[in-house]
Amino acid sequence: MRTEYGGISLFSVEDVPAERLGLVFGEGVSELGRVTSPSYESPKSLGEEYEEMIREATEKALRKMCQRAKEMGANAVIGIRMAIHGDGSSVQVLAWGTAASI
Repeated sequence: MRTEYGGISLFSVEDVPAERLGLVFGEGVSELGRVTSPSYESPKSLGEEYEEMIREATEKALRKMCQRAKEMGANAVIGIRMAIHGDGSSVQVLAWGTAASI
């Protein structure tokens, strides 16, 4: 699968013909209450807020990973993997892959 993020092509597969430049990663953290707070008129459930935390942390991780790939001269990241850890009050996401030039 291929998608674009910040001008970088992202591939979940590893068998992409490309010049490999090295490992690249990005990390993102989101904490309960630091995400846009729900208003009293349309309150969010804890589940909805937790989903928003996961999206926010994932965006941060991907943004950092792509920024680091660009700094290495890459225009793609291949073989992307992600790890997500949550403890109820925060979510941490680590995204990593191989920076590449395709």
